[in-house]
Order: sequence, then C-alpha cells, then structure tokens
Amino acid sequence: VTNNFYHWFQVFTGAGFVVLAPNFRGSTGYGKAFQSLNQRDWGGASFRDMIAGADYLVESGWAHPRHLAVVGGSFGGFMALTAATQEPDRWAAIVDVFGPANLFTFIENTPAWWKPYLYDMVGHPERDRQQLEERSPVNFLDRAKAPMLVIQGAHDPRVTKGESDQVVERLRALGQEVDYLVFEDEGHGFSRTANEIRAAKAIVSFLDRHIGL
Repeated sequence: VTNNFYHWFQVFTGAGFVVLAPNFRGSTGYGKAFQSLNQRDWGGASFRDMIAGADYLVESGWAHPRHLAVVGGSFGGFMALTAATQEPDRWAAIVDVFGPANLFTFIENTPAWWKPYLYDMVGHPERDRQQLEERSPVNFLDRAKAPMLVIQGAHDPRVTKGESDQVVERLRALGQEVDYLVFEDEGHGFSRTANEIRAAKAIVSFLDRHIGL
C-alpha cells in the first residue's frame, strides 16, 4: 500500500473491476535487496508472486476464477504475456501494453547505452541463452488461449514495435483472437493525454467483452 495515486487503477475500479496490483519481487520501494530479487530471473519468482495474488483474489471471494484478466505495461506487459503462455487456463483476457515478448530481440534492439543494464537484469544472449529461450513468451504463444489486446507505441525505443508485431503475427497465424492498437505518435508509455484516454477506453471495452458480468 502506498500514498500514490494511479489513475489507471481508478479507471478500472470505476468501470466495476476489482484490481490487484502486487509489488512482486523486483519492485521498487522496499530496498535494493528486494529490487534485485528478479535479477536475471524474469518470468520466475516474480511471476509466481503474481499467480499467488490471483489465487488470493479467488480464495478471498473478490474474483470468480473464470473472470480473471492480466493487464500490464512494460515489464508488466511481459508478465501478462508470461501469464498467457505459462498458465493459459487461468485467464479470460490478457492485455499487453508495450511488453517485451522475445528477450533476445528485446535486448538486441534496445539502445546501446541500455544493453549493460539488460545484460545484468535480464540476461546475456550468449551466456544465458537457454534461460532466455525458456522465458521468452513468444516461443510459447501456441499455448495461449485467452483473447488478447496488444497496445504499442510505434516509436518505442526500449520495447520496439517489433516485439508486439511478433506476438500479433504469431497469434493470428494460430487463429487466436487478438486486437492490436498501435499509437503512431507514442514511444514507451503515453506522452499525450488523448492517446492515454483512448487506450484506457480500449482496455475497458476489451475487458467488458471478455470478463464483464
């Protein structure tokens, strides 16, 4: 619990959804030791934290097991894609906003000044090849079952549009339901209020269609 106000949570709760935003391992605000717990473990312990949160919602009566969705941006988008492919039977809908899908191309296409950080936090393409393959959601999209909404900024320098393109192209080839919303004038995140409002409306509409009661 924090004193911060997150307008996205207000949008979702205002639309009638229960929101759980877990501070899973690797989150900030709890010291460096806690923040480093998902170092070179993307899709590992932090993903199990998220699953524990979903279980809590169901067990406490806050959510129906057939009406669960995952919505995430950036690393949260990666977590949403991981959820779709590693626990495919749990979710009624998935929303990936600017999320890395292929950890190899994510690292390869990131700006040069950011690569050392990614080598340390995500993994090295050569030294950690097996784990990066096992943790890249794009390799397991054939397992995904839930309808998916993918949102991407065309000029994202960190998570390039190619990440989302890979997801959408693969899902469409598999005959899976996927909506794709690209903002031609955005990068990594939203800099224009009109675009953020449009994205929020798209997400709420998508969730209403697939988990609305």
